[in-house]
Amino acid sequence: MNYMDKLEKKLKEAMNQVMSDESAFSEIEKQRVRNRINQIAPSHIKTKRFLLPKALTVIAAAGFIAIISGIISDNDGLIGQNNGETIEKELESFYPGLEYGDLLNGWKLINKGPYDGAKPNPSGKLKAVFEGEAEITGKLIYYDDNDPEFPGRLLFTPNKEEVNSLPLLNDTIPDLIFNRQDQELIRKEYGIAASGSFDHITIKINRFTTNYKSGEDIPDLVSVQEVVVQQEDERSSTPFTILLDSSNRMMLPKKLQKIYDEFSITKDDEILAELTPSQVFQFYYYSEEQEDYEVQYNLYIDDEEYIRVFETFEDYLKAIETTGSKNKEMLIIDKIKSASLQEILVNDTYAYVAISKDQGFSLQKNRKGIWKVNWLPLQ
Repeated sequence: MNYMDKLEKKLKEAMNQVMSDESAFSEIEKQRVRNRINQIAPSHIKTKRFLLPKALTVIAAAGFIAIISGIISDNDGLIGQNNGETIEKELESFYPGLEYGDLLNGWKLINKGPYDGAKPNPSGKLKAVFEGEAEITGKLIYYDDNDPEFPGRLLFTPNKEEVNSLPLLNDTIPDLIFNRQDQELIRKEYGIAASGSFDHITIKINRFTTNYKSGEDIPDLVSVQEVVVQQEDERSSTPFTILLDSSNRMMLPKKLQKIYDEFSITKDDEILAELTPSQVFQFYYYSEEQEDYEVQYNLYIDDEEYIRVFETFEDYLKAIETTGSKNKEMLIIDKIKSASLQEILVNDTYAYVAISKDQGFSLQKNRKGIWKVNWLPLQ
């Protein structure tokens, strides 16, 4: 018998008990009612709202409430017990065999158990807390205050090769979040003032809290020991300009135009293999001005470890048509036509085009070593 069947049975028993033991008229009460009816003239008879004497009804109601309260209390205990049993069972498969003080990938386990501790009616969430140290690099996304899932939060996704340095039992790439203090530290060190995506972010962490609940995807929490910022002298900078035709529209050099035309037909990344970050940047805004959005969509990085803002070209096109982003992009194009552009190579896999002192366009090499546009590239 399941929980709802048990509850229904107890409610029926409570109803029968109250109605049979407390609601019946005694013979004396019946006689009193007859005498009262006979004494009242027909014109003064009023419809009674109570089928039982008031005092008796109150007693019956009080008895019923007391019984129902008992049932609820009993079943609360049953629910708590069932939740506790479920949590205990899940704990057996949550970091199995790992106890306090054990090491995992160099990290020491200092706590493992229900997220709510010994509180009644637990949420069912589990947590494991590790202490250690690791330097990890990856992608950082800053969500604005209106985002429904992570309003005003930073979400960090480490690169695939970093996973083995974290206290994880598999090679799944985790999403990491920070407390408010660490979040503000990262934003300050990297100068992040607006929402967007930021690649090649490096941090040192010394605490890792993994959260788990069946059926839910919960980011893990890390504590930041240090924010690692690349020094300017480690970067190379190359100036370049945008070519314009007589109508002040963007144009590509002959060689690049041939590559662009071929890519627009095949959408094959190998065609872009010899391009520099600044040339891919030019392709991106040339396709924007030409309203060739399918080419533009295929310039974004599509390796599986990167978050795709739009899963399909149709989603991308719909967003362009409904959000008014065309006007914003055209303003950027007008800006880059007269700007002193700089291609900044941060390292072998990450680069950006400096459009102005406080605005850049980020690019990343994919797994084949080809420069592609990052999702949410403007920073």
